[in-house]
Amino acid sequence: MPATILPFTYAALPQPIYIDTTFLIRFLSAPNAGDPGYANFMAEHTDCVAFARRIQAESVHTFISDWVLEEFVFVRSRIEMERAAGAVSLRWMQWLGQDPSRLAPIVDISFGDFEKLQHGLGFSIVDLETDQQRAIRDTARLFMRRYYLQSRDAFHLAVCDTLGNRTVVTLDEHFARADGFSVLTCNRTILSGTP
Repeated sequence: MPATILPFTYAALPQPIYIDTTFLIRFLSAPNAGDPGYANFMAEHTDCVAFARRIQAESVHTFISDWVLEEFVFVRSRIEMERAAGAVSLRWMQWLGQDPSRLAPIVDISFGDFEKLQHGLGFSIVDLETDQQRAIRDTARLFMRRYYLQSRDAFHLAVCDTLGNRTVVTLDEHFARADGFSVLTCNRTILSGTP
């Protein structure tokens, strides 16, 4: 049985809510008009901004794990490197390989963006104990096999499971396969029931 899918407009928000990286990236990144998929991306960005306001207005307790921080910094940095590399007709790894010191200011930008999001949205970062980390690792492995998830997605759900939380805000279609969880989303593919 798949996850329970809830739109961002769902009447009563459960608490607490785990925030996935896809939500933070889409909230932060407004697309360029010429980008492929501009209309859908812009609609999701707008929905994420409105949902963030709702979370704040309703004082919903939200949290993330270190996995979200790591994934956010990686994705945000890669977006910046792809932009810079594309401007000189290179792939991001080629561009970075020419001068690895280019990474330092991009990492600073990425962490700065993360800190602004944390301050603006008010989410907490859960501090996991060693025993919890072992349980998370074991649960993630189970979820990877049971729901056919990539490791990063499985670890996010394992954090939730270990902490007794069953609600995730995400735009990632893979989470819809996780039985027993509720997925809050604006992703139209997930909402239509065809991930």
